[in-house]
Amino acid sequence: MWGLFRTDVHLLSAGHNAPFFLFGTDDLGRDLFSRILYGARISLTIGLVGVTLTFFIGILLGGFAGYFGGWVDMVIQRAIEIMMSVPTLIVILTLVAFIEKPTIFHIMLVIGLFRWTGVARLVRGEFYRLRNLDFVTSAVALGFPTRRIIFQHILPNALGPVLVGLWQLASELVLALIGVRIWSWGAELVHHWAPPSRYPSV
Repeated sequence: MWGLFRTDVHLLSAGHNAPFFLFGTDDLGRDLFSRILYGARISLTIGLVGVTLTFFIGILLGGFAGYFGGWVDMVIQRAIEIMMSVPTLIVILTLVAFIEKPTIFHIMLVIGLFRWTGVARLVRGEFYRLRNLDFVTSAVALGFPTRRIIFQHILPNALGPVLVGLWQLASELVLALIGVRIWSWGAELVHHWAPPSRYPSV
């Protein structure tokens, strides 16, 4: 193991000077990690692009609702409640039924347009908390434009909880999409992953 202990069993490579395989190899000597990563490219792409759209929409609407308040907050909050009541899966199935050639980009678009509500509510709460603090009051008193106050003063201080929520959302999306494809992955791994008793060196 990395040349530290003398053993006939190799966990990550076939020998001392052999290539490094993080997940080992199959019965044909092919790297399993690169094959799994290649098979997950669609799920990872949908998750990352969907979270990116969610990030921008949620920050924009949530920031406006938390900073301005009043009727702006009321309209955005009602829109959030309406969007939360729409099941994303039903929208995706309807989209697939009505579009002649649905692609992965349509799924990304639906996820981005329907999953921003949680981020918007989180951003709204942070903006609502920060807008009455001294540094924001000072920026308003100095006559800074509203755009500068929102994006340069309040937003950087509100990103901490938002980023945590985004990583959670990204993991949920990726795991949900992986769950759809797990049967093909399982068949691939069972077929190609060599039993340790037969191939102890890989």
